[in-house]
Amino acid sequence: MKSIQNNMENSFRTEEQTEDFDPIKFLSKYIKFWPYIFISVLIALVAAYFYNKTKPDIYQASSMFYINEQIGSTGILDLTGLSREGISGMDQTMANQAVFLKSKTVAEKTLERLDFSVDYFQPGMFSNAELYKGSPIYAQVDWNHPQLVGGMIKVSWSDTDKYTISFPDELYKKFTQGGSNEELVLEEELTKTYKFGEFIDLPYLKVKISLVKNEGEGEILIKINSKGSLISKFSGDVIQVFPFDNIASILSIAITTNHPQKGAD
Repeated sequence: MKSIQNNMENSFRTEEQTEDFDPIKFLSKYIKFWPYIFISVLIALVAAYFYNKTKPDIYQASSMFYINEQIGSTGILDLTGLSREGISGMDQTMANQAVFLKSKTVAEKTLERLDFSVDYFQPGMFSNAELYKGSPIYAQVDWNHPQLVGGMIKVSWSDTDKYTISFPDELYKKFTQGGSNEELVLEEELTKTYKFGEFIDLPYLKVKISLVKNEGEGEILIKINSKGSLISKFSGDVIQVFPFDNIASILSIAITTNHPQKGAD
């Protein structure tokens, strides 16, 4: 009996001993791996840094629209045949306005007031910074002529009289009004020199580059955007429209962009 009691006591003491945590012994067991842990963390931090550097900044511009409550009482022609039970006139009006604000019609009317046909970028080591309303050059596009879209055009100059264009991207598209886009492959070594203020007249490009800031040398990337591509970019799910709250007849509209002023405009 005494033997059984001693065994139980020894077992209890063993359990107590195994439950005790010794941090020094625990650290000493893994301390030999600290160089590998340190290097792994360092590599992860450096990779995250360079990944963020290669991604352009993202901003969100937002605004609010007041919906006239009297519009809901006028009624809307219902051609769907669906029941409207449980849906108030104001709720339906706000839903219709939300769809309308995301439509291509609104995008087209808005883009007519903005000059988004050409994007300007400052080349960088990791990513290109957009120069909205801050570019030293201005490109006037002749849309009655086929244009080069879908890729960057590099504009370089070393004096205020002339500049050189080159094509750094692998694939471009030749856009023609009313026609289909034709894929083009241009060699980056294909460079041409022109004078500022004169039109570039090529089978796939007609644009006039002007120097609007007195900069003796520089390098800018430009990207030409067709009207259809801009309408698709600034309509549909790209635009977020949602009620301001559950009471007010106000819709909030938001859009994400790489330049805050461009989104605000």
